[in-house]
Amino acid sequence: MGRKSHAQIIRSRFLENHNIVDRYMLPGHEDDEDFNLGPCFIHKTNNSFMTRNDDDSLKTEWKFIIDYDIDSDIHYNHGFSTKNQKWYGWSHRAIYGFGIGSKVVEESIAYIPKDSKAFVEYAKSFWSDKWDGAKRTVIDVKDNIKNPDGEEMGCNITLKTEYFDKQKDKEDQYEEMFMMYPPEWGKGEWTALTLDDAKIMALDFARGAS
Repeated sequence: MGRKSHAQIIRSRFLENHNIVDRYMLPGHEDDEDFNLGPCFIHKTNNSFMTRNDDDSLKTEWKFIIDYDIDSDIHYNHGFSTKNQKWYGWSHRAIYGFGIGSKVVEESIAYIPKDSKAFVEYAKSFWSDKWDGAKRTVIDVKDNIKNPDGEEMGCNITLKTEYFDKQKDKEDQYEEMFMMYPPEWGKGEWTALTLDDAKIMALDFARGAS
């Protein structure tokens, strides 16, 4: 028997916790054959969609499963590498692995503030910037903005962009924006002490990179 192809290896790893169905209709379009995705991987527990069971897409879109030795508990946005002892989180933009000792800091994609106060500081840091001939700063923050039901939703931020050097003739610009709080507060800056911690970091990374 010859060596397995990349598609065969990935397929065998997906089958640990997914079934293959002959046809999968995009939710909300069950009566329209134009939205029939054909044979697909569906999670054994919650029936969520993983990807198409197609050799070309498996060996191109999912080749990172082999590159990073991800071989266990694979889901649409995270999985575990027995060899590397890391949980990996991913999106269409990026992938990153977390193990015991991994750290999340404010600049990390996996960073989720632990409360509204930390969220405000994160927002200030995120939006403050300096580039050739201009500087943007946060000059005002109104936090704990509530919806009509009294739920705290996020904060309003006022930005000021100042111009200098070659762009000094431009007028300062002001803009306001709303930043929504995360669905749940995270752990802020922290260190993974166990592989369960590392899995949380991988999931937070996947959401942040989406």
